[in-house]
Amino acid sequence: MYSEDLNNNENAIQLTTLTDNSLASTTTETNLIELRERLTCLDTGEAFSIENPIPAVIGTQTYSRRTRYLVLAYLTIMNVICYMDRYCTAGILENIKLYYSLNETRAGLLQTIFMSAFMISAPVFGFIGDKFNRKWTIQFGIALWTVFHVLDSFVDQNHYYLFVILHAFMGIGQGNFCTLGPAIIDEVFGSEQRVIALGIFYIAMPVGSSVGYLYAILVNSTASKFISKDFAWKYTYRIAPIFTCVIWTIGALTLPRFIKLTTNEKLSLSNLIKNIKVLLKNKCFLLCVSGMTCVTYVSGCVAFWAPNFVNYMKKSKGEMDEGLYEIGAIGVATTVGGAIGVLTGAKLAQAYKKYTTLSDPIVCTIFSLLSGIFVFGAFYFARKSLQLTFVIMLLAALTMSPITVIAPNITLDVVLPNQRAFATGIENFIIHLFGDTISPTVVGFIADHATDSKKSDYLAKYTGLQYGLFSIAPFMEIGALFFVFCTTYYIHHLRVVHRYNEEKGYA
Repeated sequence: MYSEDLNNNENAIQLTTLTDNSLASTTTETNLIELRERLTCLDTGEAFSIENPIPAVIGTQTYSRRTRYLVLAYLTIMNVICYMDRYCTAGILENIKLYYSLNETRAGLLQTIFMSAFMISAPVFGFIGDKFNRKWTIQFGIALWTVFHVLDSFVDQNHYYLFVILHAFMGIGQGNFCTLGPAIIDEVFGSEQRVIALGIFYIAMPVGSSVGYLYAILVNSTASKFISKDFAWKYTYRIAPIFTCVIWTIGALTLPRFIKLTTNEKLSLSNLIKNIKVLLKNKCFLLCVSGMTCVTYVSGCVAFWAPNFVNYMKKSKGEMDEGLYEIGAIGVATTVGGAIGVLTGAKLAQAYKKYTTLSDPIVCTIFSLLSGIFVFGAFYFARKSLQLTFVIMLLAALTMSPITVIAPNITLDVVLPNQRAFATGIENFIIHLFGDTISPTVVGFIADHATDSKKSDYLAKYTGLQYGLFSIAPFMEIGALFFVFCTTYYIHHLRVVHRYNEEKGYA
C-alpha cells in the first residue's frame, strides 16, 4: 500500500491508499484515467485538482508540407524585416542625434527603452500565445511594431521623449514576434524537423541586422539628394513598412489557424504564477537559459563596441579615417560566418542525434568553448594583423551562431507543449536582461578604468577598450559549463515531456 500527497497553491489532494486487489475490483476506467493524470503531475510538477485538471489540449491539427514551407517562409521573411527595422537605427544614429540635439547618454536611452519594452512584453505575449490563437496574436505584434515604426518618423525636433515612447511600442511588437515565432515553428514542424526549421528562421539574425544597417545608410544617402539632410533619415522608417504590410496581408490571407496547442486553461494571474513555478522547477531549462545568457552577453557587447574598437585601432596607428572599410569587412565576416554557422550547426546537431540523445547540449558546449577562444583572439591580434582578425571574427561568428538555434531547440524539447511560448518569452526576458543590456556598460566601465588617465591619445583608448573586451571571452567558457550541467537533466525532462504527450494523445 502507498499514499502520495499532491500540493498546489490552492488545495492539496491526497491519493487514497489502494491495494492491488481493491484497485482491480473497485476502480472504474474513469478512476484509472484520473489516477494517471495525478501521477503525471508528480513527474511534471504541474498542479492538479478535480475541478481544474491539467489543461487539456484541444485539437490535433496536422500540417501539409506546403503549409509548413509557407509558414516557415513567412516567419523567416518577417524575422529578417524585424532585425532590419531594429538595426536600421544604428545606421542613422548620427542623423538622429543631430536632429534631436542629443548627447551620448540621451541617444543611448533609445536602445535601453526599446530593449526594456522588448524584454517585458516577451513573457506576457508568450503566456497569451499559449492560451489563444497564435496566428492573430503574432499578426497583432507585427502590425504593432510596423505602425509605431512609421509614426516614429513624424515626431518633430522638440519631442524626443515621444520618439522614445513610440520606439518602445515597436519593442513590444517585436517582443511578441520573437517569442511566438519559435513556438509556431515547434507546433508546425514537430521535434524531428524543428531544429533545421529554427536554423532557417534564425539566419535572419545576422542577415537582417547587416541588411538593416546598410539599408539605412543607402536610403538616407539617396534621400539626401532630393530633400534636406535633416529630414532624409526619416524615410528609412517609412519605406520598409510598405513591404512589411504586403507580406503581413499575404500571411493574414494564407496562414492556417494555429490551434493544435490551444488549451482550456484560463488567462489569469494564478495560472501565470503556476506556469512560472513549473518552469522554475525545470533545471534543464534554467541551465540552458543561463548558457544562452552568457552567449548573448558576449554577442551583444561585440556588436556594440566593434565599430569603436576598429576606429580606435586605426587612429592609434596614425590612420585618421573612420575605418568604414574595416568595419564593413568585419560586418561581412560576422554575417557570412553567422549565416553558415546557423545552418551547419542545426544540421550537425540533428545528425549527431543518431549517436546520442544529448547531441544538442553537447554541441552547444563545444561551440561555446571554441567561440570564447576566437573572441579573445580577434581582439588580441587586431592591431598586429587586421586580416587575421577578419578570419578569427568569421570563426567566432561561425562557432557562436549555432548556439542561438540549438539552445532554443533545447528549451522547446524540455518544456511541456502548453508552456512553450511562455518559456520562450521568459528565455528572451532573461537573456537580454542579464546579457546584452548590461555587457556594453560593463565593458565601457572596464575600458575607462583600464585607460591611462595621463594619456588622451587613441592608443590609450584602444588599449583600454581592448582590456574591456578581453573580459567578455571567459563568459563563453562559463556558458559551456552551464551546457555541460544541462546534459545531466536533459534526458529526464525529455522523458517527462514524452509521458505528458502520451497522456494527452499528441506528439
